[in-house]
Amino acid sequence: MRVRTATAPRSFRADWARGPTRIVVGIDAVGESKARVNVPHEKLTGAEQAAELKAY
Repeated sequence: MRVRTATAPRSFRADWARGPTRIVVGIDAVGESKARVNVPHEKLTGAEQAAELKAY
């Protein structure tokens, strides 16, 4: 993976190594000792690729 942009410690965007897709990681504090992490995968070619990467 190659990081495209980052706003530490809140988020980053990166190119996925297996193709022209991208992940976007967002991190939000939930209280003092917990965090919520959101990782959407963008620019997928279709449902088949989405299912393959979801299983990965």
